[in-house]
Amino acid sequence: MSKKKQKKSKLQVAQDKAQAAIKETNNAIGELGEYTRSLYKSLTSIQEQFDKIRNVPSEQKLQYEELKQIRLNWKQQADKIDKDYKNVTVKMQV
Repeated sequence: MSKKKQKKSKLQVAQDKAQAAIKETNNAIGELGEYTRSLYKSLTSIQEQFDKIRNVPSEQKLQYEELKQIRLNWKQQADKIDKDYKNVTVKMQV
């Protein structure tokens, strides 16, 4: 009878180890599920933003293009002023 109890306890130990491994695996799966849910929410939000950008009304899009051109003109003027200033300072040093 002693052998039977010993075998049962070995079996019980193996079952306990298997149960612990299952629990650990299930915990990992649950954690990965949370990460997946979070990533899905973020990607959905990003997709919504892209959809909003794509679906800008044409009137507003024209306004954005005009502002973009104004910004570009300002940048070009600022670059020209900077270049002219550098040329003048170089000439003054010579």
